[in-house]
Amino acid sequence: MFDPGDLKFISSSFNPDLQTMSALYGNNDALSLLADPKHEQQQASLKLVTYKMQDDPNYFGSKVNGELISVEHISTGRNGKLEYRVLFGQTPASDSKEHRISLILDYQPVRFPQ
Repeated sequence: MFDPGDLKFISSSFNPDLQTMSALYGNNDALSLLADPKHEQQQASLKLVTYKMQDDPNYFGSKVNGELISVEHISTGRNGKLEYRVLFGQTPASDSKEHRISLILDYQPVRFPQ
């Protein structure tokens, strides 16, 4: 399992072709970074957590998180540039670091009613 620590849930996605589901977590600066990737954020921190989907044993047709596949991290470095690391697991070998950063920054935050 993944513990987001002080990061907050931002968004999620599902890939039925790969049978995976992902959750994106981040801090307040990460939300600003998603709104405007060209704007420098001093302390942005994003983590994309990807799981294998599995059938929910309690509900027919439902899927739940299964095995943890990967944890990717994007943060703002001292020079203001984005730094990318894979903290756990592997990402698709065909994906470049730049492509992974672009995919993560394309996530749109979920809007909760106030």
